[in-house]
Amino acid sequence: MLREIFSGTVLAAKNMKSGAATESQTLIKPIIELGFPIVGIVSDGQHLILLAFEELLPNVPYQYCQYHYLKDIAKPIVDADRKLKTELKKSMQAWNSRH
Repeated sequence: MLREIFSGTVLAAKNMKSGAATESQTLIKPIIELGFPIVGIVSDGQHLILLAFEELLPNVPYQYCQYHYLKDIAKPIVDADRKLKTELKKSMQAWNSRH
């Protein structure tokens, strides 16, 4: 999905079968050809999407979506917290059964 970021307007959307950079380019090229200035690119970090944009718009800055970035870096912390919570519950249950 390509979206204009300020208004949130969806410019183009398509289910990709392979996710290949060339397939992504078929979605991107018509938007570029409209002639509107593209001053930056924000994506969810899929490598093939980055490759598609790098080839079509090599001088346009690229940024990894902050939501996806934070979600990705927080996952190990959330997983560790979940494991710690489970261990804590087990130790509390064991302590309660002894007292």
